[in-house]
Amino acid sequence: VVAKALRTYLRDEPQEFARLWQADKAREAVKVYERGRRKDRESGSRWDVLPAHAHTPDLLELGIQSLEGDRLLVLLRRTGKDGLAETEDRVWLIEEQGSWRIAAW
Repeated sequence: VVAKALRTYLRDEPQEFARLWQADKAREAVKVYERGRRKDRESGSRWDVLPAHAHTPDLLELGIQSLEGDRLLVLLRRTGKDGLAETEDRVWLIEEQGSWRIAAW
């Protein structure tokens, strides 16, 4: 779900991006999309899913603990145009009608 959201984000498909969110979070999805795309275009940054082996011990523990609840944590990494990691974002997923949906980004 997160990888698909990133692909729609990078292809500039806001409606497809919003469809991957919880039904009641469509407005928030559009705001996240618009704010992020504008900032990323200006800076030349790109995003990818942060692999588990690149997590700090604290973040890895948080991700593992999320499996015990009703939400799932996925981390993203923003890379600058120089190829260096700039920051991480947390994406929270929640199961909704048998599918994972984005609850927060």
